[in-house]
Amino acid sequence: MYGFSVQGIWDNDSGGEQNILSVCRSGSGSGSEGEGQIVVTGDDNNMINLFRYPALKGAQFKSFGGHMSPVTGLAFSADNERLYSTGGTDCCVFQWCHH
Repeated sequence: MYGFSVQGIWDNDSGGEQNILSVCRSGSGSGSEGEGQIVVTGDDNNMINLFRYPALKGAQFKSFGGHMSPVTGLAFSADNERLYSTGGTDCCVFQWCHH
């Protein structure tokens, strides 16, 4: 996912080099377009990073760990209440609750 609305995922200060391997945006929230949406990235530091959408330059984020290898895949459930992440060599699928 590239574009103006996600430029902030690339310039975060994660304290070292980071390669984003996967990106996923939640579906539409109620209200105006984009309201309540989030963008999640998975990186080669084994972290999942949560941003508000749009994630503009300088966007703040929260990081979550758990995988023992790079996060290679991300997907939201149809109701946007769960995020699924897959690790590379750890062969794990995690389910995260999002309310």
